[in-house]
Amino acid sequence: MTTSPNDPVFAHWSPTGQQAGLTKREYFAAMAMQAMVTVNRFDPRKEYLASLSVENADALIAVLNKEGQANG
Repeated sequence: MTTSPNDPVFAHWSPTGQQAGLTKREYFAAMAMQAMVTVNRFDPRKEYLASLSVENADALIAVLNKEGQANG
């Protein structure tokens, strides 16, 4: 089973029938950025931290997909 970066984290639908909420990629990136901002609270390189957070989210999704293929 694979995971798509655009899958919803907490699946629910709005009253208009549209998917609402964050994607897995957005959620994973937010969690990574939260940890990095906590450690680097006064770091002026905010764009760098945001970029690194997205890279970490993509890497996590790639590893999850690789493990999913191995497990089957």
